[in-house]
Amino acid sequence: MIPASFMILDSLPLTPNGKIDRKALPAPDNNTRSESALPRDTVELQLVSLWETVLNVPSVGIHDDFFSLGGHSLLAVKLMNHIREQFTARLPISALFQHTTVASLAELLRQEGTRRFTDLAPIHSKGTTNPVYCLPGIFGSVMYLYPLATSLGAQQRFYALQTPGLDGSATLDTIDELACHHLKLMQQQQASGPYQLVGHSSGGRVAFDMAWQLEQQGETVYLLAIMDAHAPGFRSFNSSELECLVAYVQMYEQIMGNSLNLSSETIKTLPDIETAYAAVAHTFLQHKLLFDPKAAVDELKAMVNVVRITGQALADHPMPGKLRCPIHLFRASEQSADDEMNDTREAWGWAQYTHAAVTEHWVPGNHLSMMFNSHVKTLAEKLSRYLSDKPV
Repeated sequence: MIPASFMILDSLPLTPNGKIDRKALPAPDNNTRSESALPRDTVELQLVSLWETVLNVPSVGIHDDFFSLGGHSLLAVKLMNHIREQFTARLPISALFQHTTVASLAELLRQEGTRRFTDLAPIHSKGTTNPVYCLPGIFGSVMYLYPLATSLGAQQRFYALQTPGLDGSATLDTIDELACHHLKLMQQQQASGPYQLVGHSSGGRVAFDMAWQLEQQGETVYLLAIMDAHAPGFRSFNSSELECLVAYVQMYEQIMGNSLNLSSETIKTLPDIETAYAAVAHTFLQHKLLFDPKAAVDELKAMVNVVRITGQALADHPMPGKLRCPIHLFRASEQSADDEMNDTREAWGWAQYTHAAVTEHWVPGNHLSMMFNSHVKTLAEKLSRYLSDKPV
C-alpha cells in the first residue's frame, strides 16, 4: 500500500508510555505539492505564477489542468495575453487546448519558433467516438466552444476550426477558400467519412459549404448541425470597420456578463476610427483583456479585420446547391425582435437547401448564451442524440 502523501516532522508525539501518539499526529496537508509537481526551471516558475494570478488560486502544480482548476474561455484569453507579454511569444490561444498544464506549455515555449501551429484545435482528442468538427461564429476564435466540447463528455472527440487571421496573419477572403482550408485540416485528421460538422452562427454557413464540398467528393456527412444561424437572404451585413469594432465590444460584454462601460453610442461618436480603436484598446487593457499597450491596437485591428472579412465573404457568397444530408437547426429560445418578426421562412430558410429534412431544436438562452452556463448542457444533450457513437 502506497501512502497518498508524506509529512516530515521534527519529532513524533508520544504518549506517557513512550509510544507514538497517533491521535496527536497532525492531519496531512492535501494541498502540499509533491516534489514532482514543483517548477523545475524559470519558465515553469513564471507560468505557475501566471496561472495562480489568472485563476486566483493559491497553489498550482506543473501537472494541474488549466480548465480543471476553473479556467474558461475568458481566463484563457487573459492567460495567453500574459504569456505573450512576459515571454514575447506569439502563441495562438488555441494552443492552450493542446497544452493544458504548466509542464506542457513550458515545453511548448522552449520550442517556440520551431513549431508551426494550425487552425485545428483538438479540444478533446482522446475520446473513442466519431469526431465532431465545430466552427465558430464571425469573431473566429474557438475558445468559447470549450463548454460545448466538455458538455458532450470525455469520450466525444471534438475539434474546433479557428478562422485564420486572428494573430495578424493572412485572412481568407471567400467562403470557398475558408471551407477548403478547414476541409484540408479536417481530412488530415480524418481521411474519410462519415463526418460530423457543427457550426455556430456564421460558422453554420461555412459548415454547410464544407458539407457540400464533401458530398461532391463522394463522402458521407453523417451530421450537419447549425446553431442559431439564418440561411442567406435574411439581412444584409454592415461591414464597416466601426460597426465591426462595436460588435466585438458587445461580444466581450456578453461573455463577461457585465458592461465594459464603453457604450456603442460612445464609440460611434468618436471623431475617427483610430480614436475608436484607441478607446477600445484602453478599455480592454483596463479589464485585462489585452496586456501589451504597444500592441493592443494592432491586435484589435487584426481581430476586427477577421469579422469584417468573414462578414463580407458571407454576404458575397452564393449557396452552392442542395445537400443530400439532413440539417439540424438549433435555435436559441431568446430571439431578438428582428429574428422573430422578419424571418418567417420555414426553418429560417434552410429547408430549400437540402433534399432531406430540416429538424428544428429549441435551446434556452440567446444567440451567445446558448453556448455557455447551464444552457450549453441542454444544447449538448440535444445534440448528442444525433451524434454517431461509432469510432472512426
